[in-house]
Amino acid sequence: MGLDKARVLGEVAKFGAAEGLTECHPSLRADPEFMLRCVSIDPASLAYADPALAAHHTEFVRVAAAADGLQALGAASEALKQDVDTVLAAVEQNGAALGSAGEALRDNRDVVNAALRGYTCAIYVLSLHLFVCAHLCST
Repeated sequence: MGLDKARVLGEVAKFGAAEGLTECHPSLRADPEFMLRCVSIDPASLAYADPALAAHHTEFVRVAAAADGLQALGAASEALKQDVDTVLAAVEQNGAALGSAGEALRDNRDVVNAALRGYTCAIYVLSLHLFVCAHLCST
């Protein structure tokens, strides 16, 4: 496939990121505009982007989080796992993403409530501190 952007985008749209991006030229996986288009087509594209580009670029993670919060936050840098807006976008789409959030945000009531709205099993990844507080307040 090489450097043919239109062909690679077509493959991503038709067959998914694994098929479309595996054989493409590394320079495409490092191209921010191109990869943002791929991520908007298939959030799994985040896993094929140049690591420096994908993990630290807030816009990539937020676009991916809108479609697959768990995968997007899992691929994010530690700094983005501490960013409340990024984590909220991820847990609102998939509450299980709470497990990939930075520890401080697992104590954040807004983040936890957003996670629990869509995924009640998120309670298993609550920080111990918040879990104990919730238990003491309910008794």
